[in-house]
Order: sequence, then C-alpha cells, then structure tokens
Amino acid sequence: ETKIFTQFESLQNKVEYFLAGEGVVSNTYRVGNYKNGSYEENSFGKSESISLTGFSFKGGVTYKYNGRNLITINGAVLTRIPPLQNLFANQRVSNKIIPNIESESILAGDVTYRYRSSEFQGRLTAYYLGFKNGIESSFFFAQGILGDEADFVHEILTGVEKLNTGLELSLSYQLTDAIKIFGAGTFAQYLYTNNPNIFLESESFPLEEVNFGKVYLKNVKQGNTPQRAYSLGFEYRDNDFWWFQTNANYLSHNYLDVAPLLRTDNFYLDSDGVPFTNEDTGLPVTQTEIQELLRQEQFDSVFLVNLVGGKSWRINDSYAGFFMVVNNVLGAVFKSGGFEQGRKANYPELKKDKDLDTPLFAPKYWYGSGTSYYLNVYYRF
Repeated sequence: ETKIFTQFESLQNKVEYFLAGEGVVSNTYRVGNYKNGSYEENSFGKSESISLTGFSFKGGVTYKYNGRNLITINGAVLTRIPPLQNLFANQRVSNKIIPNIESESILAGDVTYRYRSSEFQGRLTAYYLGFKNGIESSFFFAQGILGDEADFVHEILTGVEKLNTGLELSLSYQLTDAIKIFGAGTFAQYLYTNNPNIFLESESFPLEEVNFGKVYLKNVKQGNTPQRAYSLGFEYRDNDFWWFQTNANYLSHNYLDVAPLLRTDNFYLDSDGVPFTNEDTGLPVTQTEIQELLRQEQFDSVFLVNLVGGKSWRINDSYAGFFMVVNNVLGAVFKSGGFEQGRKANYPELKKDKDLDTPLFAPKYWYGSGTSYYLNVYYRF
C-alpha cells in the first residue's frame, strides 16, 4: 500500500483554515498455504491481485467574530478501501474474490457555533455523514437456504448506503468559584438508505454463488448505538483540595441490529417462487404479517447516574490523594446492544421458533454493567 499526504494551514486574526489531501494505492492478494477439500481449485497458492485506489480531500474554516463567538465549517470527500476481510468471499479457506468490489465513498460535513467566556461556554454542532458502496460481512449458521439443513455461511452485502445526521449541544456554566453545572445532548438519526445486494458463500455449495438479490434495508435503523442521549451534571471543587461531581444521563432510541438475510425475497418465497402459507390461516403470508414478524426492536430508554470525587494533600514536596468513581449508581439493568440471528432464514422456520415459549434462536443481547466501583490511590514525589 502506498500513500501520499499533504496539508496546508493558515492562521490569521479573524480566520483560520486548512486544506488536506491524501491518495492511496493498494494491491492486495491472498496466499493459501493449504488446499481445502471443498475449494480444491481455488484455495491453495496466490490469489488474483485486487488493485484499489482511494483518496480524501478535507477542508475547514473557522471564523472568529470576536474572542467569544466562533463559527467552524468542515467538509470532506473521501473514498475508503475495504478491509481485508471484506475482499474475499471466504478468506479463511478460499481465494474467491467478492464481485464488483469498489472503494466506499463518504461525504461528510459539519457546522459548529461556539461561545466562550470566563463563566459560560457552549457549543452547537450539526453534522452529516453519507456512505455509499459499503461492504458488510458476517459468518453464521442459517437454515432454509437450499433446503432444511443448516449451513455455515459467509454473508456479504455490497453497495450498502447509510446516512448519519444529527445535532450535538454542550454547555457549561461556572456558577461560583466552586460550583459548575454542565450538560450535553445529541439528537441523531442513523439509517440505511438503500436496498443493497446480498450473496452467500458456504462449503456446502462451494461452486456456486447464492445470490439473493436485494436486501430490503431502506429506512431500517442502524443498531447498537443510542441515537438520542442527554446528560446533566454538577461539580463542586473546594479550596481544601477536594472535589465531587455527579451527572445524570438519559439514553434512548437504541435499536437491535437486524439480520439482512431475513429481509430478502427468500424469506417469504418457497423454492417454486410462491409465497409460503400461514399455517394458522391456510392463506399465503402477507407483507403485513412479514413486517410484524420482522419488526425491528427498539430497546427501552435508560437512566444512569454516575458519581466521581476525590481529595489530594501536599506533603512537603510530595502529593498524595485518591479519587473514586461509582458508575450506574441506581443499578439500572438495560440492553446496550444485540443482533437478530439469521439461523431461521425463512418465514415458516422463524414463525415456529418465535411461537415457542422460549425461542431457540432468539436475538442475542448484551447488557450494560450494573453498579461498578473504581478507587485510585496515588502518591507523587
């Protein structure tokens, strides 16, 4: 990989600005040291080379209306070469290259207004991030693809488009010499904005590419990050060198990461191209029934309180002290992320599983930590 980078900056009384550019040329290939029985013709030795180029242009300007009011505008246009694991259809055992590989293109911009004085500081930012030609991949067991048997598959999405937009606000006010209050918030929306292509690779069908066409992801929320977050805090610093801070946080609009394979035509169409039958009604499944079964889960909002404080002493020319952190004081139990399983890859299989009192292949979740404590004691000399 070869990179060339350049940057220009200018600092003036009222205006600061910069321009930067980078060019990248990448040549990648895979060397298989072992011949895999399922990929005898396409696993051992050196693969074909993958040549990709990337570039980035960034720029920004800050206008200082006066010492207290500043406006900053930044923008970027760039392409990003996919990582190695997104270049090969099954990089662990095969030299087969994902078709139609392109560098991901990104368009980004933000506008920030800042106010600063001795007592009050604030910042308001609006931002935009658009992604095109992305590649996403994952490995899992799926049932209901080429039959009833479960296959370990490599799922590849190409041509993925996303849009991240939002507002961020932060404020702090020095109420007295000892007391400061502060707050922050973000109001954002992270979406898939198109229906990318999907295909699978598996040792069960090594000589064919199972192409499922479009994945119906348009307007699906990106998962595993709160898209709304608000925080309010209070800090006290005493002249006797002890301090205390607490903040309350409210997080919401966090969504489960969806399984793309369940959002293809394969999910509701039988091998003969006819929609599956709803066993309860005896009629072909409807789009309403499918949408209800695949409704994206929104996690419950969560309220968290954190505490931190400490004390220091000067002992001759040395310093001693401690600080302690207590996170999630109220012991809130909450889902912080998770993903749908793609094991049951068609409507009848998933419906049967979800109708169980305890589904065998329900979504996988991870949870935020309960109350946790951290104590640091130090001595500097």
